[in-house]
Amino acid sequence: MKPTAESLVWQDALLAARILAVDPSLGATIKAGAGPVRELWRDYFLSLVDPKTPIVKVPANVDEQALVGGLDVIRTVELKKRTYTTGLISRAMGGFIFLAMAERLREHATALLTQAFDRHATFGIIAFDEGIGVDEALSLRLTERLAFQLCLDELAYPDCQASPTVSPISLADARLLIKQIELTQEIYEGVLQASQVLGIASIRAGLFAIRTIRVITALRGDTQVTQADIQTGSRLVFGHRMTQIPQSSEDLESSEEDQMDAVDEDLQEPSQERLDENQHADSENQEEQKEAPTPPQMPSKEQLEEMIIEAVKANMPSGLLNELSKNKIQSKTQQTSLGKAGSLQKSVNHGQPLVSRKGKPRSGQRIDFLKTLQAASPWQMIRRQDGQVNPSSEKTQFMIRSDDIYLRRYQQRSTTVTMFVVDASGSSAHERLAEAKGAIELLLADCYIRRDQVAMVSFRVNRAELVLPPTRSLVRAKRLLSSMLGGGGTPLAIAIHEAHQIATTILAKGQTPVLILMTDGRANVSLAGIGGRQAAQLDATRQAQRVRLGGYQTLFIDTSITPQDLGRQLAFEMGAKYVPLPRGKSSQVVAAAKQLFV
Repeated sequence: MKPTAESLVWQDALLAARILAVDPSLGATIKAGAGPVRELWRDYFLSLVDPKTPIVKVPANVDEQALVGGLDVIRTVELKKRTYTTGLISRAMGGFIFLAMAERLREHATALLTQAFDRHATFGIIAFDEGIGVDEALSLRLTERLAFQLCLDELAYPDCQASPTVSPISLADARLLIKQIELTQEIYEGVLQASQVLGIASIRAGLFAIRTIRVITALRGDTQVTQADIQTGSRLVFGHRMTQIPQSSEDLESSEEDQMDAVDEDLQEPSQERLDENQHADSENQEEQKEAPTPPQMPSKEQLEEMIIEAVKANMPSGLLNELSKNKIQSKTQQTSLGKAGSLQKSVNHGQPLVSRKGKPRSGQRIDFLKTLQAASPWQMIRRQDGQVNPSSEKTQFMIRSDDIYLRRYQQRSTTVTMFVVDASGSSAHERLAEAKGAIELLLADCYIRRDQVAMVSFRVNRAELVLPPTRSLVRAKRLLSSMLGGGGTPLAIAIHEAHQIATTILAKGQTPVLILMTDGRANVSLAGIGGRQAAQLDATRQAQRVRLGGYQTLFIDTSITPQDLGRQLAFEMGAKYVPLPRGKSSQVVAAAKQLFV
């Protein structure tokens, strides 16, 4: 029976588990929610590891002291001397760290963890990623240091019933055998060159692939690297890091032929003496080959490079391959969505916890008592000697000064309100309104998880109207948008003025406004509601400059059949991103909106 794609993914996950058991410092990301599939892989991995190997579980909300250790306040007060705790990183030396919900790991914890990993590299990291969407992606600082990414979230339990491949030697023997495996210069150059051709900028990926190839060879109980080992190791490391489609072999051959045609004929035709020498050397080589057959040789670095690229491309998801072929994929540092437009704001009691800082307590701020006691504890003996406490209460009183106080800090992202400002004037109003309605529906479906909101302002004749107040309800949006009318003049200045006022109100509520203006930019109604193209265009330019001073994200979608400099100039005055979409669909409007946050 031909194996399915799901079973092949599971076999790769089991192979990665065996590789990690041999070389823990490679590390892996397990992208899957809590469930039987993830537990099945975890149990299999633990069955390979020595029971004495330390396995340290690190929660997502771990703090600095728990990771690296620090002063134990309770024991210090009890024993009247400094007592320190051992951090989780120190406990994991020689073993593994299991990061639960790694997508929520705090930035300072990630920095401490990766810093210790770079300094020691005697422990492995298994990061369990339960994130949904780009907003909950792992930190690049962490994924940069993990060799594998195992996507188990699309596997069902029946897909994971295949028996794992049994290694002919034990894992302990494989670790010893790795030292005897030597890779040729062609393999090193072929792997590293393939990583560059695949668009992988990090040098770590190439080194990870080389180490993985050595481990796979050792697991077979052999010291000679085969082409299959190179393909498998490169595929496991490069598959999820690939960012571009390399040039095809046919194009490479054609370019080489063009280069050869450009060479002078004198250089292409060797002399007769050179031909006689080559024939004599060939005859001697043939006699030597008859005496002793040569073993099969490894392909050249160019052949290895092409072999690696084909292996990686053959095992990539078809959807990702199509996106790469269209040059639409972007690096993870640029991937984002509309929910990330919200600005980060400091909060007193709500949001993601940050590292505590020294300060004076103000209204509503919380004191970090543990950090405060840690700061005051080393100075107790000196403060008692200075006579700052009553001798009778010297054994019980604990001196805390204002300089010792640490305050808790939080950070939260404000809600994004995406406001469509749609031109409902003229004969093409029906098409523009249909595009805007469809885009709002798509945007609401995309923003529901992040609790973002969508609003809409329609302008026609001599007024601008908020037809859809900020909402996250798709049912309400459909009901309010169904009765919209179109036709009449283009009061563009009034629309921009109204949108600016609404955006100012949104900012006052602690939210982040995003404006999407859909118009052809040809104003013919002034701010006072009077007709006249020159005055109307001047008022629209002045109002656009006010929007620019507001500082919020703005997108100008030019709906003109033939885009002209008028709309582009108005977008410049607004400080908006200009996108011409004369016949744009709803999906294109949403895609253009997402470009604001790339």
